[in-house]
Amino acid sequence: MIKVSNLRKNYEVYKPKYSGIRGYIFKEKTEAQAIKDISFEVGAGEIVGYIGTNGAGKSTTVKILTGILSSTSGDISVCNMDPFKMRKKLAREIGVVFGQRNQLFWDLTVKDTFEFNKSIYEIPEGEFKKQLNVLNECFDLDKIYNKHVRRLSLGQRMKANFALNYLHKPKIVFLDEPTIGLDLVIKNSVREFIKYDSQKNNTTVMFTSHDISDIDRICSRVILIDEGKVKYDGDKDSLATEFDKLYSIEIKFSKDISKLEIENLTSLKGVTGAQLSGENSILINFNNNITSHISIIDNALKTYGDMVIDIDIIRPQFEKAVYELFQSREGKNE
Repeated sequence: MIKVSNLRKNYEVYKPKYSGIRGYIFKEKTEAQAIKDISFEVGAGEIVGYIGTNGAGKSTTVKILTGILSSTSGDISVCNMDPFKMRKKLAREIGVVFGQRNQLFWDLTVKDTFEFNKSIYEIPEGEFKKQLNVLNECFDLDKIYNKHVRRLSLGQRMKANFALNYLHKPKIVFLDEPTIGLDLVIKNSVREFIKYDSQKNNTTVMFTSHDISDIDRICSRVILIDEGKVKYDGDKDSLATEFDKLYSIEIKFSKDISKLEIENLTSLKGVTGAQLSGENSILINFNNNITSHISIIDNALKTYGDMVIDIDIIRPQFEKAVYELFQSREGKNE
């Protein structure tokens, strides 16, 4: 459905040629690289999280894939079409949501806007009503259907705008911060509908968001970009273990453990610390590249034997791993 090979996007930037007042008059042209070299493919029915820090190139990529911007170089195919050269034809096959920028008509009702899009996309009456019923069940559109857009709250507008982009049953949907500003109820409805529609209609979704919980709950695959390049492309759960090497093991004992006994459990190389996590329980943190959970469990059983009554291995969490990765990236830029 989506094929991107060696994508690059440069912008012309004018910088002051001199310092002081002359710099406002005399400028020199330079090029800034928003996307340096990106390649990936997305198949039918995939829900892919496209993440990165501010300025990484996420929105620029989405704009190129939807035909809003042209690329500087590279090969791009969306629904077997060049998105920039065949933008009008491609528009019938895709849906696009850009955060709080809605496509609703301010002075029309939600109903009139939906009817307008029905005509634009030439949706048969039967299909239109059927899809509207599905969207109504998920987003409770009946309550706002006859209201003017200008009288809707931000959450109601975003909900209606999101539903509008699914009205024509697009093959691919590009979602750029679709849940920003939404309350928990509407946000959950959006998440559930994305998964439902992808499973039922084999819809491909590219999901960009700074809310990592959205990515964690919806996407099975993640493409992480940094400074215009793909840094990771693969399974969501594997990303957590690749960028966060710290695992934890919680061991529960049949009686209280002393500080000395806790220290004995941290004597292995690769163990980074241990602390009480509850009544008669200890949480041991370790680097999976240096030691393994088997070694730590074996050490605990040999040392304390029957005192150990329960063991729980805690793997790195996706959201925590991405957060720490972004934090380290921001730290380097300071």
